[in-house]
Order: sequence, then C-alpha cells, then structure tokens
Amino acid sequence: VEVHFAEGQRAATADPDHPFVALTARVARAVYGTEPVVAPIVGGTGPARFFLEHLGAPFVSIGCSYPGARKHAPDENLRLSDFVRGATCIAQVLAAFA
Repeated sequence: VEVHFAEGQRAATADPDHPFVALTARVARAVYGTEPVVAPIVGGTGPARFFLEHLGAPFVSIGCSYPGARKHAPDENLRLSDFVRGATCIAQVLAAFA
C-alpha cells in the first residue's frame, strides 16, 4: 500500500482557559441545563486555525446536534428543537460578549 498526501490543513488548538471559552461555557450551561464539553482539539477541519493564528481571536464551536443525527450519513438529520436551542445559545453568547 502506498499513500500519497494530496492536501490538508494544520490542526488548531484552542486555549480552554481563555475567558471567551469560559463565557461560552457559562451561557451553554444556562441554555442547555448541563455541563458543556470543552475540547481544545476535535477531529475535523474548519475555520479555527484562521481565527486563532491569523486574527488572534478565540474560537469556539457550539454544536446543535444529537446522537441520532447520523452526521455525514445520507440520512443526516437535525431536530428543529435542537437547532432553535443552538441558535439561542449562539445569540446569547454574542449578547454576553458585546
């Protein structure tokens, strides 16, 4: 087996002790009624490295899915109530940050 690297993106690591992470966790705790998971490194790609390295800005990602969502499967789905709660959390984070 021979493997050729075609393209990729360097990983990004967020600072779990950053005040913006604490603010987001506090809001998520209130909105979801449970302790949020803070993971400084996750599998997958996204704009985190751009925010962290190029803008010097903190980065968080707020999920609005559930275990049965079947992410990236042909029948991937999202419950409307989870979407609304996720949007509420994001709006409250922005309001608290402003």
